Amino acid sequence: MERTLSNRRRYLTANELEKLIKAGRNGRYGRRDATLMLLMARHGLRVTEAIDLRWDQIDFSKGHLHVRRLKGGIHSVHPIQGDELRGVARTQARAETGIRLRVHHRAWRAYDALKRRQDGRGCW
Repeated sequence: MERTLSNRRRYLTANELEKLIKAGRNGRYGRRDATLMLLMARHGLRVTEAIDLRWDQIDFSKGHLHVRRLKGGIHSVHPIQGDELRGVARTQARAETGIRLRVHHRAWRAYDALKRRQDGRGCW
């Protein structure tokens, strides 16, 4: 069977990303979930890379995010934009003693639903 290249887009539009972030804000940990979704979208983080983020990977003084890539990827340092940095700082200020950032399952459901819609398996 011959494989054909799909011409479907493989990214979220700005409007879709805003809807996703808005849906993420509705959970118990809404600000954190919305911030993580923004980080995922802007830095191309996989789900496991995002939920394994640790506070020591964020350099607040320089505005950098140290990304530990999985699946043989190359670790890198990314600049963090102002809105991301403010969101992460708010999340850290409200965080308990936990080291890792955790994501609420409802936010991932919203993300998954948007991805299914994008892939043509639609739910909206």
